Amino acid sequence: MRMTVLLVFFVVFFAALFPGGSSALAEESRWALLVGIDDYIDPGISRLTGSVNDVTAVREALVTRAQFPSGQVFLLASDDPGNAPTTGNILAKLDYIAERADTDDLVYLHFSLHAVTDPKTKKTVAGKEVE
Repeated sequence: MRMTVLLVFFVVFFAALFPGGSSALAEESRWALLVGIDDYIDPGISRLTGSVNDVTAVREALVTRAQFPSGQVFLLASDDPGNAPTTGNILAKLDYIAERADTDDLVYLHFSLHAVTDPKTKKTVAGKEVE
């Protein structure tokens, strides 16, 4: 159910962004970083069962429905050791996008993971490193 609602939201969102199948923004001007974490090294953080599936489905929707170039949609997922969602990998992908994207490009960031709000700083944090 959650996956269906998420996909419907994104299809509607991007259909509104790019009405009539024509893009107001050239394909090469679209970038995305998708981060999905189901498994954590810290045994105190419970495992999730849908985060990786969510970002995988969002990637497919971005490429097939919103015409994002597949080479500009980056997926970091806890089930892929070569593209693990570590702090270093996330920052490296953000740097890569920042170095190549123009100021009026669309950059979409999507995080599917556990998060908590620090009561002292009121900032939301994602938890501990997954390396």
